[in-house]
Amino acid sequence: MDCLHGGKTIETWAIEDVPDVDLLFLRVHKNNIKEGSPTPIAFRNHGEGDQEGMSTDWSKYSTPKETKNRILATRPTWNGGVIQMVVREVRNIPGQTVQHAPFPNNRAHTNVKGYKETRERYLFTRVWKWAIPYTEEIPPKP
Repeated sequence: MDCLHGGKTIETWAIEDVPDVDLLFLRVHKNNIKEGSPTPIAFRNHGEGDQEGMSTDWSKYSTPKETKNRILATRPTWNGGVIQMVVREVRNIPGQTVQHAPFPNNRAHTNVKGYKETRERYLFTRVWKWAIPYTEEIPPKP
């Protein structure tokens, strides 16, 4: 679908059901990684209203590299990795739902909705794998 806004055509995407067998990709900033794993704070909601949720990308419309490149396009100094989670395992965490929430510039955008406190964050730490591991960059010696 397209719509006209201010003389520009903006792509709009239909909201789709996300299958249990698919993957969600989540960027994890280096500050939220300890001893090679995301810390529980990496699993938190952002946004407000209908867009509140843990922002991820759906594997149907994104790759881990595309997920990372989206942040680098606007924040070139961002440093971190990308994890992947199986949708079914995310939905098995009490109170969590997965909702496709595409943006005009990101058809893959999907929110993980639901309250995320200590228990939920701990359960998220048990269902992820690295898609693009974070490796600490060591500056070259002079």
